[in-house]
Amino acid sequence: MSFMKCPTCKKTRSKFETHEFLPFCSERCKQADLGKWMVGEYKVSRPLRMDDEVSMEDMMREGSAPDRGYDYE
Repeated sequence: MSFMKCPTCKKTRSKFETHEFLPFCSERCKQADLGKWMVGEYKVSRPLRMDDEVSMEDMMREGSAPDRGYDYE
């Protein structure tokens, strides 16, 4: 079975579990993450370039999914 961790609290759960807070485990973790963005704790490390953007059509054509940086076990 595949697992993923909440990006905020690192709680492990099935990667097939679905709910309104994904990729977070709860509303609390979702809000904590938003708060970190709001106060500048998270930031984009460099300006985005045109080649950073990959279209959904390109991903589907290549058969690949975007890497969202989730910690899978």
